Amino acid sequence: MENDMVVPECVVCGCKLSNSTTVPRKLQRHLLTNHPSLSIKYKCCFQRSLFSKSKLVKVCEKQIGVSEKAQIASDEIAELIAVKLKPHNLAEGIILPACHKIVKIMIGGSADIDICKIPVSNVTIHRRIRDMSQNIAKTLAN
Repeated sequence: MENDMVVPECVVCGCKLSNSTTVPRKLQRHLLTNHPSLSIKYKCCFQRSLFSKSKLVKVCEKQIGVSEKAQIASDEIAELIAVKLKPHNLAEGIILPACHKIVKIMIGGSADIDICKIPVSNVTIHRRIRDMSQNIAKTLAN
């Protein structure tokens, strides 16, 4: 999806297709020119390929994607560190491990895995604090 619009793409090669190519005749031409060895396959084979591809995308997003809640938590941690004038590596060295232990003891299970997804590296915290200070300076200038 790009800009909340579904963009058609080839199930085999993943290339983006224009809306006009969704006509069966043009899809057949794409298949014959770009994937001639697959032109004898049945429709169910392509449906199965599409299903497995969409399933794989969902699994990858779940494993490596940073949720909006994790971003908000990272912002809150950066703000706490900035207000207390503490070093940026405090989040990575003390706050995150403490959160791990607390969540593992109190809640357990998948909540501990979600804590791992909060971006709290030294560089990330530094960038967030810098962005906050620039935002404050811009607000005061206006």
